[in-house]
Amino acid sequence: MILPQDANLSWMEFSERTRGSSAEFQLRSVEPPYDQVRSEINRVVANMSSGFETMKNDGPDAVDEIYEEFQQDLADLKARIKQSN
Repeated sequence: MILPQDANLSWMEFSERTRGSSAEFQLRSVEPPYDQVRSEINRVVANMSSGFETMKNDGPDAVDEIYEEFQQDLADLKARIKQSN
């Protein structure tokens, strides 16, 4: 399983790469193997929870950093879409 922190992907890139897997499972009417990746799911949830806790403790600066990263991801996506047209 590819996770954003493992491959140094932005959340947008991670989402784009995993969208195909979800579609494949749906097309085949197969339930994704959640049991096989439960430990990874738990790790991601724990990382997210600690990240939220850090944001809460750091205050507005952490939120601003996330907003800036989101804006950059959005700009990158728009540029890729524009290039493909």
